Formats: sequence, C-alpha cells, structure tokens
Amino acid sequence: MRFFSLEPGPGLFRGGHYHLKRTEFVYVVSGKGVVRLADVEGGGRFTEEVSTGDKLTLFPGLAHRYQALESMHVIEFYPGDYEADDNIRFEDW
Repeated sequence: MRFFSLEPGPGLFRGGHYHLKRTEFVYVVSGKGVVRLADVEGGGRFTEEVSTGDKLTLFPGLAHRYQALESMHVIEFYPGDYEADDNIRFEDW
C-alpha cells in the first residue's frame, strides 16, 4: 500500500509507467485531478477526471500518469510484493 500527495502545476505529475504483471487499485482520498491512461498493446488513449472518493483499477499493460487539478491525496494498493522490474517507463503521452 502506498500513499501519495500531488500538487497542481505545470510539469508536476506522478506515474508515467505501466506494469507487466501487477494490477493496482487506487482510491482518491481528497482533491481533484486527471489520470492519463494508455493501452500499451491496443494503442487507445483515455483521460479520466477523478475526485474525492473515486476508485480506479489499473490492469497490467495500462500506462498511467496522474496530474492534480487541486491538491490530491491518493492511496494505491496492490496484492503481493513490490517488484521494481515490473515498473516499465512509458513516455508516449
């Protein structure tokens, strides 16, 4: 489980990667922002606005990057141990 906060501003974001194996569950504790999503295999692109109380499930192969529209506090959870080699950088936003 991981908690993070994110402030709005140009060039400020969190994420920018996808996972080969891990499914992440995300809960927005407070605030408002956007999540950019990219289907690595299929090529689809999506932008989802999120706010307090929203939940997301991020499946393997779904690149994700968060940007705050107002101060955000987020919890992300995934079962199992952390594996650094399962974080694959994605820069084609």
